[in-house]
Amino acid sequence: MRRRKGFTLIEMMIVILVIAVLATLVGVSVRNARERSRQATLTAQLNIMHNAIMYYQNDMSSWPPDLSALTSTTNSDPNYHGPYLERVPPHPYHGTWTYDSSTGRVTP
Repeated sequence: MRRRKGFTLIEMMIVILVIAVLATLVGVSVRNARERSRQATLTAQLNIMHNAIMYYQNDMSSWPPDLSALTSTTNSDPNYHGPYLERVPPHPYHGTWTYDSSTGRVTP
């Protein structure tokens, strides 16, 4: 008897199943890594902006009126030692921050 060369249908289906399982595992890992990265970015940016707001408050004895005040290069007040930020970083999820000028808090 001559044996045919090639793969059987069952062998091909097993290979495709193994590839699908591996692709699913990689996809989940990438999605989880992306979320962890966004969370770390959010935490770091909140800390940076909190520090800049505190420096502004220490110099000016008031909270900044808005986040753009932290990036201003000109201010007539002699106590102003800014800019405190080069630019306001974009929110990692939706691009904009919520800032309360009465408390000096930035919320994600």
